[in-house]
Amino acid sequence: MTNELGTPQQGGAIQGYNQQQMEDMGFIGGVDASKVRFPRAKLMQGLSPEVNNEENAQRAPKDKLSAGMIINSVTKEILPAEFIPLVYFPMYMKFNPRQTNHPAFDSNYKPGEMIWRTNNPLDPRVAETKFGKDGSKPTATSFINFLGKFDGVMLPVIISFCNTSYVNGLNLYNLLLGAMQPLYFRKFKLFSVFDKNEAGSFYKLNASFLGLTDGDERAAAKDTAESYREMIKQIRFEEYVDEHVEKPAAFKESAYEEATEIKTQFDG
Repeated sequence: MTNELGTPQQGGAIQGYNQQQMEDMGFIGGVDASKVRFPRAKLMQGLSPEVNNEENAQRAPKDKLSAGMIINSVTKEILPAEFIPLVYFPMYMKFNPRQTNHPAFDSNYKPGEMIWRTNNPLDPRVAETKFGKDGSKPTATSFINFLGKFDGVMLPVIISFCNTSYVNGLNLYNLLLGAMQPLYFRKFKLFSVFDKNEAGSFYKLNASFLGLTDGDERAAAKDTAESYREMIKQIRFEEYVDEHVEKPAAFKESAYEEATEIKTQFDG
C-alpha cells in the first residue's frame, strides 16, 4: 500500500512518489530529508506570538487565533480535533536558567541555552527530571510525545505533553500501554483545558478516547507508523521547543512538581 503521507528518503524523493514526480511538483533535485520538520500541535496561550502578532490582529474576528486553540505549528491553521497516535517517543531536556543568579545556572552555557537532551530513559541524566532524595527540585524537563495522524494534514504531527500538561500525557500513555495493542488501534480527541491559579490563567493539553479505528483507518495508520518510526528517532527535538517548552505566563513550579511526583511514582 502506498503511504499517503510519504517519508523523506536519502534518495531525494518521499515514499509514495519517485524523484521525477517530486520534480514535477516543483521540488527540483528531490527532497532533502535533513530539511523536513514535523508540524507540532502548538497550544495557544495568552502571550503566544501567534495570538498577539499583527497578522492575527488583521484577521476577521471569526478567523482570529486565541488562547486555548491548538494549531499546526507550520501552517498556523487550527488542527482537527481527532487524531490517531502512531508512535510514542520520550524526550528529556535540560536548559540553562535564564537568570544568572539562579542556583542551577551553569556559567559554561549561555542563559537559556540547551545543556543536554536525550531520548533514552536509561540515560543517567534523566534523574535530573525527578526530585532528588533530599527533596531537591528537578532541573530538567521530561516530555511525553506522540506522533499523531490528523485527517487532512500531510505530515504526522508531534503532540507533546510537558509541564502543566504532563499528567494528562501520562494518562494517555498509560491508557495506551494498558491496551497492549498497536497505538493506532485507537483514536482520540485532542483538546485544551482551562486552568488558573493565583499567578493567572492558562491552558493545558488533554486527550480523550473516542473509540477504535476501523479497518481502513488502521491500515493507513499502520503504514504511516512503520514509515516514520525510524525517522522520529533522528529528529532534533529542541527545534520543536519554544521558549523553554512554552511555559504559560501563569506557570508555577508547583504544577510541574506535582506532575513530576506522579511520574516518579510510576517510575518506581
